[in-house]
Amino acid sequence: MTRTNKSPSFARAFVLVGANVINSVPQYLDRVANLIWGKNNENAGVDITGPRLSPRGNDWTVAVFGAKVRFGGGEILEITDDFSRESPWHEGWTRKFAYFFGRTVAGEMERIFLFDTHGLYGAQGHLHIGPDERIYAGDPRLDGFSPENVDITDVCRFVDL
Repeated sequence: MTRTNKSPSFARAFVLVGANVINSVPQYLDRVANLIWGKNNENAGVDITGPRLSPRGNDWTVAVFGAKVRFGGGEILEITDDFSRESPWHEGWTRKFAYFFGRTVAGEMERIFLFDTHGLYGAQGHLHIGPDERIYAGDPRLDGFSPENVDITDVCRFVDL
């Protein structure tokens, strides 16, 4: 895991993810890394890649984060949470993410849930609940929850249930 500079010199921009307002992508990804590292204390093995900024520092255009959490019961949580901005001075950014949670059954990985954007920045996030079924924001089965803005705190809450 690499640490990022948390100085107040980072440009301030806001994005809503889940119920959280992110005012710094590097700080958000650092917080995500700390949350995932905490799973080591909960009978889980943790491998983390990132957060990495490219180029490094305030002028980043891509921020990437990945993690794999292996729980004692055999479940696996795989995380990709990446951000991109068009230029270092651009106040907004787009995001792509994938949160896969599954378990091994009869030697094969069985998906419990998958939130993702199909690897595309800015694509509509959704929940995969079956082999060919996706649920998008507004579906009454989500009871008001939006898979477009899911973040690691939401996913950890679902996994902990």
